Amino acid sequence: MRVCGLLVIVLPLAGCDDRPLRVPVAGKVLIDGQPLTQGSVCVIPAGDRPAGGRINSDGTFRLTTFDENDGCVLGTHPVMIVARQQITPTRMKWLIPKKYQTIEGTDQKVTIDAPTENLVIELTWAGGAPFIEDATTGQEAAPTPIAAPATSANQD
Repeated sequence: MRVCGLLVIVLPLAGCDDRPLRVPVAGKVLIDGQPLTQGSVCVIPAGDRPAGGRINSDGTFRLTTFDENDGCVLGTHPVMIVARQQITPTRMKWLIPKKYQTIEGTDQKVTIDAPTENLVIELTWAGGAPFIEDATTGQEAAPTPIAAPATSANQD
């Protein structure tokens, strides 16, 4: 009887986390086969809390939903990648195509069916390349000219 009483007290405490089941997820983001060196990953399950992680300089990331590195809920989910640099208040350098940076535009999905350290998210420029956009016009900005270094005349 004592054992049953103890189980009635202990079992509810073991299940107090009513958050969805998550599994650890880590991996790498590639753009045209090369590691993406900065940015963030966001996995967006329908009806559950998104999981996100910072992309390291070697392209690796770890996902967090509630607690650091706790991973992501199981299922197949759309993935949004944000990778851009603010150059000036009105100029932004896009490190990946814009389509990956919105949930409406992305065509990327991941299937999480078990813990993994090797999830690979492959992006492509499809012939494009990083570019700078001017926010005042919404158009690709012309490259900023770089002044040639000053030279001194050779005197004999």
